[in-house]
Amino acid sequence: MMRTSFFFVYPSADLGIMGAVKRLMDCLLNPGDAELLAPLVMDEILIRVLRSPIGVHVAEMGFADSSVQRVAKAIAWLCDNFSQQMKVADLAELVHMSESSFREHFKSVTSMSPLQYQKALAFMKRDV
Repeated sequence: MMRTSFFFVYPSADLGIMGAVKRLMDCLLNPGDAELLAPLVMDEILIRVLRSPIGVHVAEMGFADSSVQRVAKAIAWLCDNFSQQMKVADLAELVHMSESSFREHFKSVTSMSPLQYQKALAFMKRDV
């Protein structure tokens, strides 16, 4: 079910998460609450997200040796070296993955191939 609010369209969201986010916003408006309650509400939000359908993917981001962390390392390299020639095999080796596995995980994280991502970075950096 889609809901419309002013100019925004968004899918139905978990009401528990939305309530916790609202409580966090309220806490941040009051310095005493921000210091004492905001960390607890942030923990609640994290727990609710981890228990949601995307929780497994969110949790994977925290593992040091996860495929998401490896792709993040490759993205960091691409950001620092976007103008250099790059072979996907070399990038996969940098993050200790096979080329086919790297391509699959990279695309699942970024929705682009490594080469498309590098070209998009170069295009964005050129316009800055």
